Amino acid sequence: MHETFESGHFAQRLRELRQVLGDDPVVVGPYEFRSASGDFVRRARGPGLEGFFYTKLELEREGHGDVVLAQQPSYGGYFHALLSPFAWTRPLEEALRVALSSDGPPRARNAQLDALLVREIGAMREELRRLDPSLWIREAGIYVILARAYNRLRPGRSFFDSLDDDELCRIRERTACNTIWLLDIFEIGAINRWGTGGGSPYSLRGYRIKEELGGVEGFARFVARARGAGFEVGVDEVTNHVSLDSDQVTTYPESVIHIVPPQPAEHEDREAYRRRILGPVPFRGKDRVFWLVHTERYPEGGRRVPKWILVHHPFPDIEDIWTDMAQRDFSCPITREWELGEVRRLVQDLGVRLVRRDMAYEVLNGRYYKRWHRALVAERERAGAAWLRAEYDRLLVGFEARWRALSGRELLQEAREVMRRADPAATTIEEAYANFADLNRTGAGAVYNKVGLYDAQVSRDARRIRAELRNVAFRIWQVGGAGLLNFIGTHDGGEGNPVDKFGIHVGAAAIHALMFRPVLVYNGLEQGVGQKQNIIADLSRSIDTDKAIPFDIPARIDWTQSNPALGDYFKLVLSKGVEHRALFRDGAIQVHEPFEETPLVVWSAGRVKPDGSREAILAAANYAGGRARASFRMGSPILEAFGAFAPRPGHTYLFRDVLRRGSDGRPSVFTYEGTDLLERGLLLELGVGEVRFYEIEERAERLPDGEARA
Repeated sequence: MHETFESGHFAQRLRELRQVLGDDPVVVGPYEFRSASGDFVRRARGPGLEGFFYTKLELEREGHGDVVLAQQPSYGGYFHALLSPFAWTRPLEEALRVALSSDGPPRARNAQLDALLVREIGAMREELRRLDPSLWIREAGIYVILARAYNRLRPGRSFFDSLDDDELCRIRERTACNTIWLLDIFEIGAINRWGTGGGSPYSLRGYRIKEELGGVEGFARFVARARGAGFEVGVDEVTNHVSLDSDQVTTYPESVIHIVPPQPAEHEDREAYRRRILGPVPFRGKDRVFWLVHTERYPEGGRRVPKWILVHHPFPDIEDIWTDMAQRDFSCPITREWELGEVRRLVQDLGVRLVRRDMAYEVLNGRYYKRWHRALVAERERAGAAWLRAEYDRLLVGFEARWRALSGRELLQEAREVMRRADPAATTIEEAYANFADLNRTGAGAVYNKVGLYDAQVSRDARRIRAELRNVAFRIWQVGGAGLLNFIGTHDGGEGNPVDKFGIHVGAAAIHALMFRPVLVYNGLEQGVGQKQNIIADLSRSIDTDKAIPFDIPARIDWTQSNPALGDYFKLVLSKGVEHRALFRDGAIQVHEPFEETPLVVWSAGRVKPDGSREAILAAANYAGGRARASFRMGSPILEAFGAFAPRPGHTYLFRDVLRRGSDGRPSVFTYEGTDLLERGLLLELGVGEVRFYEIEERAERLPDGEARA
C-alpha cells in the first residue's frame, strides 16, 4: 500500500475522487440553488456531487421542486467546472449533458438526471472506500484517556504497561470503542505552569513522551499491544502554540510571535530590567500579552547569539490569555517545517494513526493572518513606550511580507499529505468551533461537532436539534468529505460532566449522538455519574470545574462510583452503534419531521439488504420539561435511493423496543402497516427526558400469529 501511494497514481486518484465527490480540495464552490425572484437561496451542503445531489433532493422533499426544475439549464456549467479538470470524468460529463438536454418535460429530465447521479455517485463512493485506508475513521469509536487521572495502574507497572490486554478488553466491552486517544502523555513546560495538577497538557515542550508513564519504549509496547487487540491509537498534535520553554522556542526562537526589546544595561539588576521592559507592554484582560524570555540562539548577522526577547502568549478569546504558552508564528517558514517534521515523526516513528489537532481552525491561513494582524495592530496603539511601538511596526512589516511569500500554502493540508506519505491509513480529527468548510478542504478525517449537534442539544430546542441532525445525516452519508465527531462531553472546558450538563435529558443527548460514528467517549463516562462522584479531587480549590476533570488540581477518576442503570444505558447505545454500523455505512439516515412542532426528536437509519428487504432502526427522545405527544412523517426520505427507511404499502413493520422489555426479558413489539405509517405517520408519546429505540423488521402483509396492530 505504501509503494502504491508513494508512486503518485494512488494519491492522485484519491484526491480526484474526493474533489469530484466532496471537499478535498475545492475545485468549484458549493452550488447555489436560487429562485427566479432571488428571494430564496440555498447553498449546497458541500461543493462536490454529494453535496449538490443531497441538497437537490432535500429541496424537493421540502416542496421547493420548482426551484430545482427552474435551474436545470445552469447545472451544465456547474458540472463542467467540477468535472472538466479530470480526463476520466468526461464520459460522466457527457452523460449529464445528454440527460439535461433530452426531449420531454423538465420533470422527466429531472428523473433521468437523478437516476444517473445515483448510479455514478454510488460507484465513485465505493471506489473511494476501496482505495482510502484512512476512512476507518468514519466508523471509529474513540476512547479518550487522560493519563494523569486514569487511576487504573497495575501494581509495579507503568501507565502504558497498565493498559494491558485485560484493560483493553474492559474498554471495548464497556464502550464498544475501537480507538484510544491518549491525552497528557507529552512533556509539559515548566515556565508559568498552570495550577497544581501538573500543568496544561496543551503547553508542550515537545512531543517527548513522559518518562514517568513508561517513556517511548513503554508507548511502543502499548501501540503494538493495542494494534494486536484491534485498536488504533491517537495522540494530540498541539499545532497553534507551545510552552515558553519548548524545544522549538529554545532552538528557533524566531518561530514564535515575538519582539526584541532593548537589551539590559551592563550590571543592570535582572528584576529591574524585567519591570522596565514589561512595564509598557499592553494587557489583554488581566494579563500582559508578552513574556520576557532569554535565548542563546537568536538569529543575528548570520549567527546565533544570546538575546532577551518578548514572546507573545496565545489567546482563545477577547479577554482570556494563556500565560504558560508561546504563540507560533506561521508566517515563518521554519515554524511550518518544524511542525511538518514533528507530524511525520508522530506517524512514522511513534506509529500512531490518529492525530487530534488542537485548535486546528486557528491555524487556517485566512483566519490566522487576519486574527493576528488585527490583534497586533490594536496592541501597537496601546503600547506604552516609543521603542515598543517601533518594534510592533517592525514585527508587522515582517509578518506581512512573510505571509505574502507563502502564496496561500495551507499548513494543515501539507501536514495531511505528510501523514499520508508516512502511513496512508493515518488521519486527523480537528478541534474546531468555526471555519468548518475550510477544514474540510484540508483533507480532515473528522471535525468536532461541538457548535453543531452538541450545542443544539444543550439548548434543548427540538427544531435546532433536528437541523443539526440533518447535517449529521449528510456527513455520515458523504464519503468525499470530513466526518463529524459527535459526543456528549470531552476533556474541554465549557462542557463539563455530561450527567451534570444534561441532567434528566442525558439519555436523549446520548441516543442522538453516541450511536453515530465517529464518536468520542471521555474516560469515566461509562460510570454514569456526575462530576462530584466521578472524580477524587478537592473541587473547592479549582477554577477549572467547567471541565469534566479539571486540569488545574490533582484529580483522579473514582472507579468505585457508578450508576449501573445509566452506565449500562450508555453501553447499550454505544454498542448498538457498532451492531448497526451497516445501516450507516451502506444505507442512510432520515430525520423525521413532525406534523406539528413538538419537543420530540426522531431519526431513523435504514438500508436495503441484498435480498431486497428493508431493515432499519429508529430513535426518539423528548427534550421538554414534561410529557409530549406528536406524529411524525414517515414517507419520502431524502436518500431513499441510498436506503433511507421508507415504509412500503403491502408490508408490515415490527418495531422492537430495545429499551422496554416484557417480563420474559424480550423487547416489546409494536406492529404497523406500511400504508398506515405513510398516511398517518408514527405517533409517539414520551415522558420528560424519555427515550425510545426501535429495531425495525419488514415483513409481508399478513401479521404473525398472536401479534396485534399498533
